Amino acid sequence: MKNRLQKVLCTVLFLLCAGLFYAWFARRTGLSLPCLFFTLTGFKCPGCGVSRMCMALLHGDLREAYLQNRAVLLLLPAGIYVALAWCVGYVRNGERLLRGTAKIVAWGVAGALVLFGVARNFLGW
Repeated sequence: MKNRLQKVLCTVLFLLCAGLFYAWFARRTGLSLPCLFFTLTGFKCPGCGVSRMCMALLHGDLREAYLQNRAVLLLLPAGIYVALAWCVGYVRNGERLLRGTAKIVAWGVAGALVLFGVARNFLGW
């Protein structure tokens, strides 16, 4: 159990550092990763604007974060719940599958993001 907890904490720390480095780099250079889906299709994916949303959150600007990607911002608490449930299950018993409420919430988030992807391209959201 201790080894799995260390793996989770190291992974979270790495992702946090990578995200902060990316934010610093993008802010400093003006360069950011383009959306491959948008580049290939001309349609916005459900994640388009997440980098800008995160940058706005880092600056405490909730309004701008909402404007950049309202679905991901509003679904963030549910996503955090799913991630925490997965981490707890993994640390406790090594299980890598979601169960119960967390699985239902994860499917709900995925469905909402698909619907948002369609709505933002065809309804102008």
